Amino acid sequence: MKKRIINLFIVLFTFFLFVPEVEAGSLSIYASSTTVTKGNNVTITIKASSLAGKFSVTSSNSSVLSGGTSSVWIENGSQSYRFTAKKAGTATITVKSLDVGDLSTNGKYTASKSITIKVVNPREKSTNNNLKELSVEGYSLSPEFNKDTLEYTVELEPSVEKVKVNATKEDSYASMNGGGEITVSEGESKIEIKVTSETGNEKIYTVNLVIKDNNPITTQIDGKTLTVVKKASTLKKPELFEEKKITINEMEVPAFYNEKNNLTLVGLKDDTGNIELYIYNEEENSYQIYQNLQAEK
Repeated sequence: MKKRIINLFIVLFTFFLFVPEVEAGSLSIYASSTTVTKGNNVTITIKASSLAGKFSVTSSNSSVLSGGTSSVWIENGSQSYRFTAKKAGTATITVKSLDVGDLSTNGKYTASKSITIKVVNPREKSTNNNLKELSVEGYSLSPEFNKDTLEYTVELEPSVEKVKVNATKEDSYASMNGGGEITVSEGESKIEIKVTSETGNEKIYTVNLVIKDNNPITTQIDGKTLTVVKKASTLKKPELFEEKKITINEMEVPAFYNEKNNLTLVGLKDDTGNIELYIYNEEENSYQIYQNLQAEK
């Protein structure tokens, strides 16, 4: 008898050990965002796993967040609803089981799920159009940078051909144009960095890059003071001319020469930085505007 009882216990234990576990149904609620700006929408998704029946999806404060439904049939699936943010505040979205059965247990399912959404007022557009930082790599600005100071000067050595202007805007919502690697010309180059606020207001910072010239070669033409260009990279060679070097006032300067017409051209720059080519007469040390006619025939 005792042996039969022991055998029966073993059989029952084995049965309960290997009986598969029955999973109960579950209800979930998700939001595309838990914070939404007034006037925008948020999507609420309901997922009913192994459940079937009627659910309600409602807002605790429809004046803050409106939408949902008083009754919807969901059967082992999901359903999404768009709620509209009406005004700043908080609202709780609740999915409630109205008449729901658990498909895995054939029982009744009565649980509910909730999620809280915060509605905020739209952010006011920024009026900030300031620079946070401004510099010319390897050189000092004069005066020192201040976001309220709009014009600066940087002196460069004659050998400098390129500089890097670094600028950082103060506000991430602003836009900025200008700066980067700049090719400088002899004399003065004006660099502008424009910062536009989110509201559209512009502010322009100017950096004047001035090439030092301790011994300028100048001449007077038609009442204007013009300066001989000493940097070849700022001049454009005309057709039928060859590059060469000539000496003016005991200084070597770049020039262009046409052997056929025996013409020598040099660049002269006015006080605004405009450069034009002039015919240079070495014997008379005189200059005449180059018309670009005879030499190119």
